[in-house]
Amino acid sequence: MTSNVSHLQDKSIDFYDKYLDWKTSTTDLSDLQGKRDLALLLVEQSHCYLNFYKYKQAKKCIKRALELLDLKIKLTGRLGRRTKYQEFDIA
Repeated sequence: MTSNVSHLQDKSIDFYDKYLDWKTSTTDLSDLQGKRDLALLLVEQSHCYLNFYKYKQAKKCIKRALELLDLKIKLTGRLGRRTKYQEFDIA
């Protein structure tokens, strides 16, 4: 017998996959609104994956959403000291 958590995980992921397949087939991807809706759904799916500690799948969803919206994001950090007791710089 499977646990309730694994059943919830399987069903949640399965529902998102089915809905994304349906939404992708019915959405006009030349329309900006359709792209945005699909990207928001991909971000929601990534949150679902993150709840179940599936980081690789979440990263794929975010990457697909960024490609869909033609966005390029670069994370940067600056070294510094946050407190007077800190002995080394961190980002």
